[in-house]
Amino acid sequence: MSQNETDIQNSITAFRYGAMDYILKPMTVTTVREAIDKATEIVKEQEMKVEGLLTSLNSARWSKISRLRKWGSMTLVPELLNSPSWSMHYRKN
Repeated sequence: MSQNETDIQNSITAFRYGAMDYILKPMTVTTVREAIDKATEIVKEQEMKVEGLLTSLNSARWSKISRLRKWGSMTLVPELLNSPSWSMHYRKN
């Protein structure tokens, strides 16, 4: 995002909608590259966090499915569906 110093309201709005950096005019190639590098690093970190969360959720789901297979019954199906009223009665750890 690039704005004049006096145009603060547009800058605030831009950050609320996801701008990652603030570059004053006149811009230089170096400052633009640094801003791009910084934004790229932030996006990579966010992707890694999301990937870790998805891996964790997937692991938990497969763990529940494995327990279901182990017990050989359908009593854990409601737990797989994340139904608190059922899982508290049928949860087997």
